[in-house]
Amino acid sequence: MKKTFLILTLASLTFVLAGCSLTSAPTATLNANIATVDVNEPVVPAPGYEGWQTFTNPTGGYSFKYPAAWKAAVNQYNAKNSLFGIDANGQAGLGGVEVSSFTGTPDEYLGYMQDNVAINYLSRDNITVNGIPAIRTKYQGSPVVGNSVILKKGDEVINVYVNSATESDIDLFGKLVDSFIIVK
Repeated sequence: MKKTFLILTLASLTFVLAGCSLTSAPTATLNANIATVDVNEPVVPAPGYEGWQTFTNPTGGYSFKYPAAWKAAVNQYNAKNSLFGIDANGQAGLGGVEVSSFTGTPDEYLGYMQDNVAINYLSRDNITVNGIPAIRTKYQGSPVVGNSVILKKGDEVINVYVNSATESDIDLFGKLVDSFIIVK
């Protein structure tokens, strides 16, 4: 009896979920392990992001949400890169997004950075950001400490980082990363 009830419940749930539609959500496709979204589609605010702004860098090919108290701007020295934080502008920010040409894996990129830049990765965790495999790190450099998330997009590596050890900054950064998407 219990087994029949469980089977009927699962069958009903499958039927209901199959009938659900995502017409109000952005059109997403998975292409070579890269999730993309059509920026022309209306975006429904994600729960927990009320009051947050959306920043899109079409040259860099990405978009993310950031808190209303922060600012986000395209880096004035490289239009693919961006900066974000309380007083961020085109020259400086608490954190940012760097897009670099690199044909290796994200792990190889971290090895290259550790060998060639004054940085030490204290931890590395494999994660997924909106369908994209990534590596989350904690780092210590000179003179900064912080967190980063490394994603791969074709022959480029995207380094999303925050130079802070403050728990509130790291929490906001984590939420920003969770909203990060590759755009067409």
